[in-house]
Amino acid sequence: MLYPWLMPLLFVVAGMSARYALGKYDYRTFFRNRTRKLLVPATIGLFVFQWLSGYAGMLTMNYHYHADMGAGQPWWVMYIMFALTGGGGLWFIQLLWLFSLLTIPLHRVERKLHITYPQEQAQCTMRPALRDVLIALLMVFFGVMLYLGDQTVMDGNGTMQDPASLANVYRPLYYIVAYLFGYYVFVRKDVQEWLSRYCLLTIPAALACGIWLTVTTFGQDAYSPAYLRSVGNNLYAWLAILAMFGGFKRWLDRPVAWSVPCIKKGKTWTIVPAKISYGLYILQFVVCMNVGYVLRVHTTLPPWAMYVLLFVAMFTLTPALYAVIHRTPVLRWCVLGEK
Repeated sequence: MLYPWLMPLLFVVAGMSARYALGKYDYRTFFRNRTRKLLVPATIGLFVFQWLSGYAGMLTMNYHYHADMGAGQPWWVMYIMFALTGGGGLWFIQLLWLFSLLTIPLHRVERKLHITYPQEQAQCTMRPALRDVLIALLMVFFGVMLYLGDQTVMDGNGTMQDPASLANVYRPLYYIVAYLFGYYVFVRKDVQEWLSRYCLLTIPAALACGIWLTVTTFGQDAYSPAYLRSVGNNLYAWLAILAMFGGFKRWLDRPVAWSVPCIKKGKTWTIVPAKISYGLYILQFVVCMNVGYVLRVHTTLPPWAMYVLLFVAMFTLTPALYAVIHRTPVLRWCVLGEK
């Protein structure tokens, strides 16, 4: 229910963010900021911190397969292997950095051709009915392009040693469709308002399609090329993206802040989730892998109890770990890409 739409939706939002950033910064600053925030954690951060995920992954595989992977290998070889296999979800920012490089020449062309995209509905002189029809056609075109992008998925044996299977993790031609539609289409205020207005139709449609897909494909490998290329998978991804975007725009388009009591009487800490969410994304895989390994190997708890404890750990240990790394000068640059 989650995998088909989550990552393309994130790339849509990333494309929107790139356009907003290019409206605020010059090209040099944009490139420098993107490199620090995206490339540094996904390269240097692997060797400074993310190798812990690779280490936990090897221990887990040794436990499940009764093997002794890495036996007889020098420590530095194992360290490199841990770093290269410990990235987890950081493939997202690796791909996003490459897409950001593409964004700069695209924006240069737009400026030379004097192409502008009105952000406010008041700037658009088109009749509302005609505008709604054109936006609807754009959304259909978006779904068609997502489907065509997923047809580039290659057949492989499902292992990370297979180049085709490794390329299917990144699916660059699929995700760049979502990124460019976010950059050019979803960033427009009139498109956002359209999605908000019609989300009462797209939300039940997405739910119905998700239930249908789950029932008809239950037990199938959701990562297999045949499944990824299927019409049902892409139809559900498309409807869910429209529904999630429209629903968030309609009901949750406002700043969120939490007030946490401080030790000192009468004092509170204000936590803005949007300001720490990126750091939590960077750190969550290490917490998940290591806590999951400890619960699986060193306890006899039932699976449901492990899931509950892992859920609690993710929402307690990850913010605590972020608070420590965020306050450590050199480490915060290497791991989080913060100045």
